[in-house]
Amino acid sequence: MLRNYTLPILDFASDTWRQTIVDREPGVYLGHPTTVLLDDGKTMVTVYPKNHGFGQIVLKKSMDGGLTWSERLPVPESWSTSLETPILYKVYDKTGKCRLIMFSSLYPIRMSVSEDDGDTWSELAPVGDYGGIVAMGDIANTAPGEYFALFHDDGRFFHPSRKRRAIVYQSGDGADRRTRVQTQCTPDNGQTWGPAEDRRLQPGDRERRDWKPIYTAYSGETETNFHLYQVWSRDGGLTWSSTPRSICTHPVANLCEPAIIKSPDGGELAVLMRENARKMNSMVIYSTDQGQTWTEPVEMQGALTGDRHCARYLKDGRLFISFRDTCLESPTRGDWCAWLGNYDDIKNGREGQYRIRIMKNHRGMDCAYPGVEVLPDGTVVTTTYGHWTPGEDPYIVAVRIRPKDLPTA
Repeated sequence: MLRNYTLPILDFASDTWRQTIVDREPGVYLGHPTTVLLDDGKTMVTVYPKNHGFGQIVLKKSMDGGLTWSERLPVPESWSTSLETPILYKVYDKTGKCRLIMFSSLYPIRMSVSEDDGDTWSELAPVGDYGGIVAMGDIANTAPGEYFALFHDDGRFFHPSRKRRAIVYQSGDGADRRTRVQTQCTPDNGQTWGPAEDRRLQPGDRERRDWKPIYTAYSGETETNFHLYQVWSRDGGLTWSSTPRSICTHPVANLCEPAIIKSPDGGELAVLMRENARKMNSMVIYSTDQGQTWTEPVEMQGALTGDRHCARYLKDGRLFISFRDTCLESPTRGDWCAWLGNYDDIKNGREGQYRIRIMKNHRGMDCAYPGVEVLPDGTVVTTTYGHWTPGEDPYIVAVRIRPKDLPTA
């Protein structure tokens, strides 16, 4: 399989008029946002952590389709204990009632619920006696009020174990609140613990003296390559099945961060996956029975190789898929990119129509866990984090792409 691609590239990186800063804080790492578009077609909700994956979860809203954003909004106390990237979804129960659900992962996977379009939220609470990494990576609606969710793990967090622990500390209140995470290992199943190591301190954290422990989570050691797990909800996302099942793994590739795409006729599901071993292209599996059974994983074209794919159909039926470019021989490797094409291109192993560089990232491949929303007028609003300014910590930007910006040929 080709490790490069021949598609033309549209470069929007210098189009600053497209870009709206959602949040930026000097000296503070802001990353990994997800978004939902509410049913009014203009209100957007986003959540993201104040650190690399873990840390205090921030909530913001836009009332005008991503053109302007609120200040940071009040959130539950437990949102300061998040240990992995929060993921946000809009779901409906069998009566058509809409709710927002947000997941925070590692062991155990926890969920927070809003019944009022994100104005108020429940505290984070476990969904079951299992954990995972970046849960739930994506969800799919299979019938009124029924969903399945996919997430990945390699044995460290799936079941409780006492090989390692992470302790969340909190300092300050309100806008001054900071969280700090320290990890420790044990040689004797928790009888004694080794030295504590900090996970990515923010500037000024060492100088603070009022840290207090607020949450502890345990994990094991890596047992296998990543497995992709599936759980189900029959009540509009309020509860999830107690026993996840493994639907995919690979002897060489480390497959994770699934993105689910329904075929245009709804009869097939494709799941695009990041390849974290960096030995192969991104991969895909398919289901023709609404997620009951799945094919074996196969490599995709280099044009779709990336991390944390997020796919939406445009008004003209094409797919817009946003991701971090990790294609081995790409001129935009490490940047925030998108792919334009059709579902059949993926199914038949074709490259698609073209790629887009949305913004240039200035530090390695640390960017682009994007949210993608399509407004009623067809405008794409895609939102993510990155090192957009050389020498600065990452911050969060929303980018607008109009239908006329996306040629059909």
